[in-house]
Amino acid sequence: VVTNSTAVAFSINATQTVGGAFLCSAASGTSGTLFSAADFSSPGDRNVVSGDTLNVTYTMSLAG
Repeated sequence: VVTNSTAVAFSINATQTVGGAFLCSAASGTSGTLFSAADFSSPGDRNVVSGDTLNVTYTMSLAG
């Protein structure tokens, strides 16, 4: 079993509601292969405003 946790910080430049995150093979997020997607756990959606930083930790495990 291999487990890896990676934290990523996203600098927010607008007022929005963020509902989840995804992981894909292309940095742009608009192409490539979608690997995984998920809604945020409770309490759910996150309201953000310009100047905020949204920190997301992604954990995956592989078993052979």
